[in-house]
Amino acid sequence: MNKSLKLLLLLVLIVTTLDVLRAADTPRTPGQGSAERLAICDGARSFVMKEYVSATKLPQPIVFKVTKMNVLGNYCFFEATPLFKDGSSVGTEYIMDIVFEFCLERNDGKWRVVYDLSSTDVPSDTQTKKMWNAFPKEFPFALIPEFWREKFNRLKK
Repeated sequence: MNKSLKLLLLLVLIVTTLDVLRAADTPRTPGQGSAERLAICDGARSFVMKEYVSATKLPQPIVFKVTKMNVLGNYCFFEATPLFKDGSSVGTEYIMDIVFEFCLERNDGKWRVVYDLSSTDVPSDTQTKKMWNAFPKEFPFALIPEFWREKFNRLKK
């Protein structure tokens, strides 16, 4: 093999490796209907049913209208509104009117909420400080929305 071809192959290998490494550090959104997306929604739903649903029985299963789902490794930021399976709104008699914002982690193939950023109002500085102190520090900061990054960064100064 001549020297030019070897250099070209080496260059292709380096560029490909860099692309793979860059992709590993870039958040991605699982495709609609994918097994991963369904598993994340299942983890969020389990948390919602335990922490937010006020009724003992719902007329239909809860699904989510997902507005943001960013995954990086074993971590996910999830933002969604609950709906009934037929697409109708879940009334306040069953669940509070809120957009859910969850930080999830995958362990043993299951997604679980590790932190709940959902709020009915903008938190005060005191509330934000409590939230930051309890926030899982291993969770990739780049996954959370800019609003939360800015609020938390102000506390670090």
